[in-house]
Amino acid sequence: MTSLLHRQRQHKLTDAMLTGLDLLVHRGSAMRYRTGWGFGSLNGPIIAPATMTALFERGFAQRRHSGFEVTKAGREAHAEITGVAA
Repeated sequence: MTSLLHRQRQHKLTDAMLTGLDLLVHRGSAMRYRTGWGFGSLNGPIIAPATMTALFERGFAQRRHSGFEVTKAGREAHAEITGVAA
């Protein structure tokens, strides 16, 4: 069995990107705020714009109107990295 870090490196994700992907999977779509991408409140977790762009470029997130949502590939990668059944 491989470690979480090894599976994360196979997908070429940084810690910030994995955290952003995890938030997209568990909290749903992210909306744009002045400070970055959030999940319904400025008090909650904020994803940096560069991190969200990197997830988009790798095909793990897609644009929806004024926000981002996780893609099927993103859900599958998240499940594979975290070891959860897809």
